Amino acid sequence: MSKSNTNLFLKYQGVAVDNGSMDAYKTAASIFAFTEFIQKSGKIYFGNKAKMKIEVKAFKHGSFAIEFGFDLLGILATLFSLGLSVSDFVETLKFVFDFYKFTGGEEPKSTTIIDGDQIKVTNGSGDVQIFNRVVVNIALNKDVNKALDACFVQPLGEEGIDAAILMNSLNEVIAGVDQSNKDYFKVPNVETIESSNDVKKLLFIEAPNLIKLENKWKMNDGINSFSVSIEDAEFLEKVNHGIERFGVGDSLLVTMREEQVRTGSHYSIKRTILEVLEHREGCSQSDMFHQSDMFE
Repeated sequence: MSKSNTNLFLKYQGVAVDNGSMDAYKTAASIFAFTEFIQKSGKIYFGNKAKMKIEVKAFKHGSFAIEFGFDLLGILATLFSLGLSVSDFVETLKFVFDFYKFTGGEEPKSTTIIDGDQIKVTNGSGDVQIFNRVVVNIALNKDVNKALDACFVQPLGEEGIDAAILMNSLNEVIAGVDQSNKDYFKVPNVETIESSNDVKKLLFIEAPNLIKLENKWKMNDGINSFSVSIEDAEFLEKVNHGIERFGVGDSLLVTMREEQVRTGSHYSIKRTILEVLEHREGCSQSDMFHQSDMFE
């Protein structure tokens, strides 16, 4: 396989296509969706500046297979210097299918970044597997999943089509979907911590949380208002026993962890106070929030 080009086959199997024919509209839809699947995945793997040319080469009989020619164009020297090649991209697509099958389309029990490019995933059954970060990025991309669903999963809803298979130019199976696993190919609700940073900040209390069952406080840093959880056990113990009392304008000097969290393709900031360093009163005792006020 060349570093910059290869041929791929999208093959359907089953009695409905054994004669080598398939409905023209459905064929056109599959061609478009497969092209989108390769393009969207390729942009994540090679980068947005990479240019890809995908052509329909031929239709094969004895089931129904569409041959696609894939050429990587532009900035090739840069890509190859980074060790990126078409063969590695195709191998990555295999692991994307493996990721869906491993998670079963369900939210994993946990995901942990074990180094810059590796993510340890524990699925709902407690099994553990390590995936490269780019594999997870491709699998969790909604546009990629939509295209994959259209060319690999939806055709299996047609009577007489049992499997959709991705094959290489040597007629070797790379990956595939069949009736037993077609429901696994959904974007699972995976929460991954992309970055983490501990900072010292002065936060102004908007609404103290004096309900033991809850641990979300409304704060602001002078610019943004947000909810934050507190993990300082000593401080919370004082709150629970009424030792800490809060008034309008009170502030907390804290050590806070800010984490950029990705759930699917959505990004958010998770904030956690690790330690309360100082409680600064902002006004008179008459303006205090009391525990009883929180239940009225």
